[in-house]
Amino acid sequence: TVLSLNPIIIKGNKFFDNVTGDQFYIAGVAYQPSQDPLSDIEGLNRDIPLLKELKINVIRVYQSDLNSDHSKGMAMLEDAGIRVLIDTTDPNHSINSISPSWTSPLFEYV
Repeated sequence: TVLSLNPIIIKGNKFFDNVTGDQFYIAGVAYQPSQDPLSDIEGLNRDIPLLKELKINVIRVYQSDLNSDHSKGMAMLEDAGIRVLIDTTDPNHSINSISPSWTSPLFEYV
């Protein structure tokens, strides 16, 4: 797989494009319009043009189905110049906010 987006590195408290050396500024939003937005091609076809219009370069996805194929959705986002931050949780596998702990089953799931 050939990446179309350059890697981002951290120097001190700033992000930089590892190829050009330019500082990278995050312009991002939380993005969870469906249960698994990275495999929701119809939703991505609808939303990517809007995200580009807003000059969004990073989205955060709260949950995705780890068993689904996300290759097409991720390729679409990459082609649009949008990076993705993905939480590694789903409704059945997450840290309980009432009694927070990092358990072996949760670790094995992610």
